[in-house]
Amino acid sequence: MLPWLVRDAPTVLGGRRAGLLLGLILIELWVDGLVLASANVFGPSFSPAQRQNSFVVTGAATLATQLGAWVLVGACARLATTWSGRQWQRLSSLP
Repeated sequence: MLPWLVRDAPTVLGGRRAGLLLGLILIELWVDGLVLASANVFGPSFSPAQRQNSFVVTGAATLATQLGAWVLVGACARLATTWSGRQWQRLSSLP
């Protein structure tokens, strides 16, 4: 998906929207793992109140990444549909 996004998305979506979509993909790939890794690394030294807050932060990060994933799926589906339509037009105009 990333090579296609970098190559074709600026012409389909525009440069700024393509950059935002690429940023969303990178954030989506890293945020959840970083939150869970930091909770596992620092968790043993947490007090009971800090552990409770850690669960809240982990839950919020999971919810945010799930919502981000659905936005990402919708954006990528739109990109694929638009790109496919342009390719059909290009192929139908060939002799």
